[in-house]
Amino acid sequence: MAYSGLAFHGSSWRFRVTITDEDGNRKQKWIRCKGCKTKKDAAAFMRRHLEGEQTTVDSSVLFPEFVDTWIEESTGLADSTRKDYRSIAENHFGQFKDRKVSTLTPDDARALKNGMKLTPTGKEYADRTKQKVLNFFGTLCQTAVARGILASNPVRKLEKRERPQATGRSFKRILLPGEIDGLLWAAGERYEALVGVAFFAGLRLNEMLQLRWRHVIFSDEGSVIHLEEDDQMHLKGTRGCKKKAANRDVEMTPRLVALLKAHRRRTPYRGPDHFVFCTASGMPYSSRNLHRALFDVEREKGTRKILKTTGWVVKAGLYDERKPIGFHVLRHNFGSNLVSSGIDIVYVSRQMGHSDPAITLRIYSHEAAHARHAGSVAAALERVFGSG
Repeated sequence: MAYSGLAFHGSSWRFRVTITDEDGNRKQKWIRCKGCKTKKDAAAFMRRHLEGEQTTVDSSVLFPEFVDTWIEESTGLADSTRKDYRSIAENHFGQFKDRKVSTLTPDDARALKNGMKLTPTGKEYADRTKQKVLNFFGTLCQTAVARGILASNPVRKLEKRERPQATGRSFKRILLPGEIDGLLWAAGERYEALVGVAFFAGLRLNEMLQLRWRHVIFSDEGSVIHLEEDDQMHLKGTRGCKKKAANRDVEMTPRLVALLKAHRRRTPYRGPDHFVFCTASGMPYSSRNLHRALFDVEREKGTRKILKTTGWVVKAGLYDERKPIGFHVLRHNFGSNLVSSGIDIVYVSRQMGHSDPAITLRIYSHEAAHARHAGSVAAALERVFGSG
C-alpha cells in the first residue's frame, strides 16, 4: 500500500492510497480525512492511518485546556465569534472542567443538552441556543477525533430525536415605502443617514460603524460605497470586513446620496479619515446604543413582562412584537428588494457581501422564485383553460 500527498478535494481534505492486489493489479482510492479542518489535522489523520493508529487516543488532555487551545489556534474567526465560543465554554461546559477529552461519551452530550433548561434570568433556553451549544461541542469533539485524542464523536452518536431542533428562519419584515419614510423621520437628522445606509445599501451594522468618508465616493457617473479592510479599521468598537467577500463596491441610490451629503454638511468630521457615523468626540457609535435607539424594551424583573417600549421603531408606529425590526432586518430589506426586482442573484450576492451566491439564493429563494415566475402560473392556466 502506497500513500500520496494531501489534497483539498471538494469540501474536505483527502489523500490517495494505491493498493496492489494478489494479481498485481493496482487500484487507487481517495480516503477522506474525517473532521479535519486544517492541513495539519489532515496530515496527522493520514499518519495515523498509515501507522494503523486510528483508534489510539491521548488520554492526558483535559477538556478545558483543549477548548482554550482550539479557540486560540483557530484562524479566520471574527472577534465576536471567538467571544461567543468563550462565553459558551464558560456558561455551559462547567460540568467538564475535570474531564479528560478521551473519556467523553454520548451521555455527556445528552447531559449537556438536557442541562440547558433555564437562563440566569429564569427564561427557558431557545432550541436554537441549545443547538448552537451542542454544535460547538460536536465541533470540538470532531477535532479531537481528527487529532487522535478521542476515539469517536459522541454528538454524532445521538439519535435525531435527541438533538434540539431549531425552528426555521424567523420571518423578516418587509417595509413599505411609507414605513421606511416614517422610520427615517423618527431617526431624525442625526441618524437618518445611518438608517438610510442600512436600508438602501444593505451594509452590516459593523460595516457602517467602521465606515470613513474616504470610502464614500460621490460621482456623476455613479456613487458607490467602497468597502475594504485596512489598518485603520480596528479601533475599539470596530473591526475589519467580516470576510474577503465583504470587500466590495455598493451602488448608492440618489436618495441615499442626498442623505449622506446632507449628513456630511451637518457633521464637523468631514475629513477622509473621519468616521461617517460618530459621536461628538469623533469616535464611532456603540452598536449596543444604536440597537437601543432603534428599538428597546424595558421588562419587569422576575416575570420579564414588557413594561415599556421605546426607540425609532415605536416612534414611527412600526412596533410589532411578532415582526421585530432591527438593523439586520433593514439589510434584509435591501437584498429582498433587489431580488424581487429581478436583479441577477450573483450581482445581488456581491452587493450584499456574501461569500457564495448560494447563500443569497437560500435566504431570498422565495423572492427569487416570485420574480422569475410572477404571473406565469396564471398565464399557463389561461393557455390551458382559456379566459372565458
